[in-house]
Amino acid sequence: MKIRSIALACLVILAALQTSLGQDFTGTLVSGFGFYPASSELSSKPSSFDGKIEGGIGSPEAEVARYSIDIRASFDPATQESTAELREAWVRVMAGAFDLSLGNQVVAWGATDVFTPIDMVNSLDLSLPVDAQKIPEFMGRLVFNGPGLSVDMVALPFWTASTLPAGRWQTAMSLPAGITNSVVTDSPALTWDNLQYGARLKASWDALQGIDLGFVFYRGRATLPRLSTVFTSPSTAITTKFYDPYYLAGLDGVIAFDGGLLLKGEAAYKVLNGADWLDPSAENAKAEAVGGWEYTIVGVKTTGEYVLDWTKGSSASGDTWAQSLVFIASTSPDSRWSLKAVGVYNFDGSALLSPQLCYTIADGLELEARYFAFLGDSGSVYGKWTGNDLADMALTLSF
Repeated sequence: MKIRSIALACLVILAALQTSLGQDFTGTLVSGFGFYPASSELSSKPSSFDGKIEGGIGSPEAEVARYSIDIRASFDPATQESTAELREAWVRVMAGAFDLSLGNQVVAWGATDVFTPIDMVNSLDLSLPVDAQKIPEFMGRLVFNGPGLSVDMVALPFWTASTLPAGRWQTAMSLPAGITNSVVTDSPALTWDNLQYGARLKASWDALQGIDLGFVFYRGRATLPRLSTVFTSPSTAITTKFYDPYYLAGLDGVIAFDGGLLLKGEAAYKVLNGADWLDPSAENAKAEAVGGWEYTIVGVKTTGEYVLDWTKGSSASGDTWAQSLVFIASTSPDSRWSLKAVGVYNFDGSALLSPQLCYTIADGLELEARYFAFLGDSGSVYGKWTGNDLADMALTLSF
């Protein structure tokens, strides 16, 4: 959008004009490849360069603001296309206990590690669903940090759709053979009614080794489409992608015990399309709860989660329930090697297994290798990707 581009350009110019202090420049260069063992197809893994400039505004002894600009350039060997994009780009003004920032930002809300029901601010790049990345969003953000209490408020004037799974990760629409289908996107317009906003309040206590409790409220728009197909004739159909408005309320918390044990939890309740909170209409309410732990045993960090999902059923069927278990173990035998094993089991009988390793070749130079294996029948959560077992490697240079 022109308005967003102009606003970002102003932020970049403001940062570029700031020359009274030194700037920090960091970057990463990533190159890699992947392949699918079940086929001869290679996985497209673009080579990318991220360059970030950070600096302060004002005197070094009393900075009044900071800025950050992150630009990514990438090359996709599969399509032979080169792209350049502005990612995080923001200016943050600091005034006592308050921080006010404006620009492209990434927000991380919540306490759990894998499934995070209340972390709804940023849309996602789901090109590779098992390695989702947050997309920086243009927003205004006001953070208050007081003794034992913090409030994080955001407002997003622009709506951004999540990037859908690409290639073999896509789920094809199932329509009878011979049907001509037109796809229409009902994207939210730039209006006050579509302004997304929310806040997270977090309180902390010194009991045990520390207790954090948070509450979240958020008004947003879905970033993944809901498909609705209408037949205009026996042989033609129109499928519309709807991005439903919703309200979300949630809780999160962490309790730290002696010995390094952390208990974590999150829960969120979402109502769509203006549905009643207490008596929502069919298919217009969802909830997710996550409970888990984090604990290190003989040098191995373990993380576990139990996930429960609920969706309000349609008038002709009952509510939908889904359950999952997550287990992650990671360790670093020495300063060069890092090993990780990830397992996710869904109660429909499907599972994801992923061994991963990272080797530090030299300061700032790392080699990472991962394998993703999917189990289950074709109609299950992870079983739909049974033929997509993936191995990939990446070499990262950081400076």
